[in-house]
Amino acid sequence: MSFFSSLRHSATDAVKNATDKIHETENKTSGFVGNLEDKLSGVSKLKDIGSKIENEVSDTKKGISDAIENKISDTKKGISDAIENKISDTKKKISDAIENKISDTKERISDIPVVKDINKAYHIALDIKDATKSPVSALNKILPKNSELFSKIVDYTAGGVTDAQNKLNNSRVNKVFSFLASIEKSKLAGTTYSNLNYLNDQVAIKAPVDQDLSKTPTVSQLLNAANAEFTIDGTPKGLTPFLVNGKQLYTVDDATGMSSRVWLTGDNQVIISYQSTSGGDNMSINPVAGVAGMASNAQIFNQDVSGAQKSALKWANKVVQEAEARGIDTNNIFVTGHSLGGIEASYVAQQTGLGGIAFSATGIPSSSTAKGDGSNFLSIMAYGDPIASYARDTNGGASYVSWKDEGASSSLNHYGKVIQVGSESDNEALRKTVAGWTDGTFIDQMKTVGDVFKDFVKFHTPVTLASDLGVTLTTKANSNGLMTLNGANGTPANIGGDTIGQLTGSHSDAMVAQLLKNNSLAA
Repeated sequence: MSFFSSLRHSATDAVKNATDKIHETENKTSGFVGNLEDKLSGVSKLKDIGSKIENEVSDTKKGISDAIENKISDTKKGISDAIENKISDTKKKISDAIENKISDTKERISDIPVVKDINKAYHIALDIKDATKSPVSALNKILPKNSELFSKIVDYTAGGVTDAQNKLNNSRVNKVFSFLASIEKSKLAGTTYSNLNYLNDQVAIKAPVDQDLSKTPTVSQLLNAANAEFTIDGTPKGLTPFLVNGKQLYTVDDATGMSSRVWLTGDNQVIISYQSTSGGDNMSINPVAGVAGMASNAQIFNQDVSGAQKSALKWANKVVQEAEARGIDTNNIFVTGHSLGGIEASYVAQQTGLGGIAFSATGIPSSSTAKGDGSNFLSIMAYGDPIASYARDTNGGASYVSWKDEGASSSLNHYGKVIQVGSESDNEALRKTVAGWTDGTFIDQMKTVGDVFKDFVKFHTPVTLASDLGVTLTTKANSNGLMTLNGANGTPANIGGDTIGQLTGSHSDAMVAQLLKNNSLAA
């Protein structure tokens, strides 16, 4: 082996030994670093544990502090409430004890025979003194103020009517009587028998959609349909009976006084016409319905929804079903009526959205279940009509309307657009007539009733309204001969040929007012 070869081997060994040393040093260094990292990680964990312990201690302190504070607060409130309640109870006991003592003392004094006799003799002497001066004055003193007595009478009567109607409708009595009452009508007028099964019908009417109000029945057609309800078998010119099995569709509800016939126009439009309270000639064949109608009027005067209105709504459901079965939808079904019939028509239109005209109707309560907005409906009345003026929107200042709080009557406005015809001065005269309705005595009120009845005869009849509208009535009731004595109370408006659309949406209020003034209206 040469020197260089030996040197190379020695160098190689030296390098290998050095490399091994480096690896050994690296391994030792790596182990040391690992141990050091483990120790540092342990220290970090100890710090975290310490931090958690510190947070737990802080939270525990806060919880204990809050609990103590809440307990102290609750204890203070409990003590305060207990003291306040005790004071209140003590005050009430003292007050009740004093009041009872005073009441007992008064009763004992008034029960003493001598005191009774003196008190009685004193009042008898006063009554005799008043009676010698004026018997009417004495009677006025005995009777309470009209606002007290009248309110009690109306409330009691309306409540009794509602109870009676409910009992009759919950039994078969009304169904039987109404059916029997319709037999004579069917013989004379060719109408259907009255079947009140529709009163249990829950089917709702679909409101008209995109209704063309320029093509509705005219004012004349609707007024003539309403007026025909005063006759037994009268048929208005231009209308034909709506037939079911060869007979005109008809009903009468003897429990509420609601009665109705159904008509068709030449344009195949349906008119549901509701009868007024008396029914004119119909009283001769069914006086029970007239009496029941008066009972429903008591509910209306009490500013409630009457049984007649509710029955009318159910009947409308029945008629709509019959009409729709023949392809006639609610866009072409209309309601009308005079007086009670107009009130029923207003309510039906309000609840269903059907179009129509109410003649000489009162206002009706507003309703959360209303589907109609009144845009396709008219309330037409004569100035000075005491029945039609029973509403806040036309005679709100009169005490005979405002005797009941507005909240209790739910507004009581006319439904739809109101059109008054005749002479406006007649309305002012009516206001003066009823000005002291709730201020005077009961005797004074009876005098006012007499004056109001004169206005009723003069302004409420269909004949007067027809004259004011320039409409010719084509049927005449034998029992209403006195109506022919009434003529127009102002210049006739001459709107009998107009449709609902011509008097509502297609014309402004100012234009309608001009119409009533000039007696003409361009289409």
